[in-house]
Amino acid sequence: TGVQTCALPIYIRRHDRSSDRGGGTTVAVAGTIVATNIGFGGAGLLTAAHNVTTTTLDFGGNNGTLTLASGANFTGNAIDTGGGAGTINLTGNETFTGNLGTAANNLLAINFNGGGGTVATVSGTTDAVTITSGAGAETFNGLVTATNFNTGTGSQTFNGGFTGTMNFAANGTTTVGNGQTLTGNVTAGAPGTGTLDVGGAAGSIVTSTVGIVGG
Repeated sequence: TGVQTCALPIYIRRHDRSSDRGGGTTVAVAGTIVATNIGFGGAGLLTAAHNVTTTTLDFGGNNGTLTLASGANFTGNAIDTGGGAGTINLTGNETFTGNLGTAANNLLAINFNGGGGTVATVSGTTDAVTITSGAGAETFNGLVTATNFNTGTGSQTFNGGFTGTMNFAANGTTTVGNGQTLTGNVTAGAPGTGTLDVGGAAGSIVTSTVGIVGG
């Protein structure tokens, strides 16, 4: 426990023993992580029990996974150089201060696994191939971009707009913030599933096909 401080980057590398079957190194940190940068050299797993502070976490084209425990906040940017790899799991009450993927360096998957009553907030952009929501409340203050955004039973608020395909996989509520734009298709797994709120006083804009049943 305590503060895990590194003057050099942390690198989660794949180990190469003959007994491996395509897996990677698993690193579980019980204390707070403070590092200049964090990199993945393979399909490794980094689990953080407490806060993480870094300049950049980069999956580097590797399908590694970062899991943040509930209450573990992240300060910095999380990217995949080149785009399309890496998974981040947020499991409850978290604040992500920075970009959670970018347009040029998006992630493979972002999963919000918090239960009812939990709150997760992202200050910067959120960009991944697939984003999956949970039962908690999620607030996105930057542009959210996803090939597929699967809602949960909780709520999502887009204060920086949304681009992509949104699928109401469960009966949650999505709110488009004041003056923001939702661009893409909005689908539902079944008729009557989900609530889309675009009633912002400053005039939210929907440039989408809304209400396709079955995607």
